Amino acid sequence: MTDGMWAGASMAGASILVVDDDRDLREELAQFLQDQGLQVETADDIGSAQYWLERRAFDLVLLDLWLGRDNGFDLLRAVRKTSDIPCIVMTAQDGVTDRLAGLNLGADDYLFKPLDPKTLLTRIASLLRSSKARAKHGPIREFASDRKGAISIVAALSIAMLVGIAALVVDAGSLYAARRNLQAASDAAAMAAVQNPSSASAIAASVFAGNGFSGQTLTVTTGVYTPDETLSASNRFAASTTNINAVRVRASIQKATFFSPFFGLGRNMTLVTQSTAARVPTASFGAGTGLANLNAGLLNAVLGQLWGSTVSLGLVDYQSLVNTNIEAVPFLNQLATDVGVSGSYQQLANTHVTEGQILNALIETVNSSGAHGNPSGALFALKGLQLQLTGNTSILVSNLIDIAPLTGRTIGNIVTVTDPSLQLNLMGLLSASARTVAAGRLVNIGSAVTIPVTNSTISTRLAVGNQMTQVSMAKVGSTIQTAQIRLALTATILNLNLAGIATTTVTVPLYLEGASGQATLTAMPCTAGGDRAQIAASSGATTLKFGTVSDAALQNFSATVTPVATPVIGVTLLTIPVQFNISGSTTVAASGPTTLDFTQSDIANGTVKTVPAGSATPFHTLSGNFTITPSVSGNPLIAGLVSGLTSALTPVVTSLISPLDAPVAQIMATLGLALGTTDVRVFDVSCRTPTLVG
Repeated sequence: MTDGMWAGASMAGASILVVDDDRDLREELAQFLQDQGLQVETADDIGSAQYWLERRAFDLVLLDLWLGRDNGFDLLRAVRKTSDIPCIVMTAQDGVTDRLAGLNLGADDYLFKPLDPKTLLTRIASLLRSSKARAKHGPIREFASDRKGAISIVAALSIAMLVGIAALVVDAGSLYAARRNLQAASDAAAMAAVQNPSSASAIAASVFAGNGFSGQTLTVTTGVYTPDETLSASNRFAASTTNINAVRVRASIQKATFFSPFFGLGRNMTLVTQSTAARVPTASFGAGTGLANLNAGLLNAVLGQLWGSTVSLGLVDYQSLVNTNIEAVPFLNQLATDVGVSGSYQQLANTHVTEGQILNALIETVNSSGAHGNPSGALFALKGLQLQLTGNTSILVSNLIDIAPLTGRTIGNIVTVTDPSLQLNLMGLLSASARTVAAGRLVNIGSAVTIPVTNSTISTRLAVGNQMTQVSMAKVGSTIQTAQIRLALTATILNLNLAGIATTTVTVPLYLEGASGQATLTAMPCTAGGDRAQIAASSGATTLKFGTVSDAALQNFSATVTPVATPVIGVTLLTIPVQFNISGSTTVAASGPTTLDFTQSDIANGTVKTVPAGSATPFHTLSGNFTITPSVSGNPLIAGLVSGLTSALTPVVTSLISPLDAPVAQIMATLGLALGTTDVRVFDVSCRTPTLVG
């Protein structure tokens, strides 16, 4: 519809009732007519239309013939029993059957969808002028010029007309019943075909044959249906041979008439129906979600640094968070209420919220029975965390959850009985908020990492690259891209006596860089007792080297990092200064993509699957693959001492490096990442039942 068209004097102030079950079209049409100076009320079914007709005198009715479970013929028939109000009927069907039936039941005009604005206004103006003329002159004035009456002629014509109308009504009734049967078969065919789109045409043909049809012309189209309220109904289905979630069935058949040929309307009428059924299965999954061996102290240190607060949750608290999922839609609705967003979910995605607002929404969602797993334990942990967090960092909602599948949906308008909400993992959400805060800045974890070596300390700095989200209500094709991460560690042993030759401090600088991984929801077979979801996962390469890295280089993800060689120890032997340098590196190669199959049992048990299988241990690998080189060699005075120190230093370095895989993996897991692998977990799957959408 376009604005700015002048309605004309004959239409000014006229009142119109628009009856259509398509909300988008109904509202668009009402706005368009109001812009032309008309008064408009709307109804979406027969009941609401009759409500308005009983309470207000309208100048014209715009009526859609197909009102979901109702049909406009019934309303038109009821209106004509008591009123001659002008009525224009509308339909998306391009056959003549509906037109014939509608006109016979008293419709004044007929329009096909999509409506042309100029044509619509012209038809409305014409009917309103005719209506005003009838009201002004009346039937007596029209016949006043014929003072003789010609009663017999009028009676004869009336009888002939009644006979003709009766004959046409017989045809109309027959065609109407045939079309209803054809529509029912079309609906059933679409509903059956969408359950197995690869055989959609064969299934549709079988359904029609099973319903007694033969000779029909079928056009079966697979495609993608987008349940976006901002799109017009006609634009929500797009033909496609990939990522199929909908099937459209168009059927046409010839139907013989009885009396229509006598009136020049043809012996056969073409009946046409169209049905679109969709099944949009969705899943909630996360990448980098493996928290098998929790270390509460390390988790507290990492999350505390990220959030700028002192965090002191216990191991039981973290286990409760890991084992508890919440319903996504109730959580989003609660968050929207807390931050004052009342429009669409897309508006919420573009909103910045604080950690406190996230925690409050999580607590309210768990309180309202929107949680599964260990709600009481998770609630205790969340309330404890709420008391401990003092920061007010702003977080963009879309960095926590991908709300793209909800684009165009209105907050609060999703009925979870018919549109099931999926689940999100509480620890996954907290990790996502930690990543969001950490992205683009340096995080100094300090000496929270510990290893079982006497007098040892491990200092740790980390930087997180691009954002990554935990997907909610993901459709086939949705992807999680895990974040790139950099770690700089310095392992130190103080006052170590090396083979009785020297007492010194051993310092081993290490640099680790993990490339991003990826997980894509590739299929949802939704087979009973079998696979429910399939995810193609790949891991990025992980590189571990010796050397120091500055803070600036660590957080500059636009540049390659080159660690600077630093002596492990420096000693003086017989007045000769000697430095011992270390070199070596190891790489965990990228892997995948590998398809991971998740059954209902996997989902219920919280099974984490990994690509590549097993766990990466780059620190253990490097601990046996390095070289120590003294700065002085070949001096006969100290050659024996240098050799002895080199031999004594080698196992010390090994003891410092080898145990670091476990604590570093914990740091990564706190951020929802993994060391050299991509961990994937499916939290929930909703296969859904097929639904007619058009």
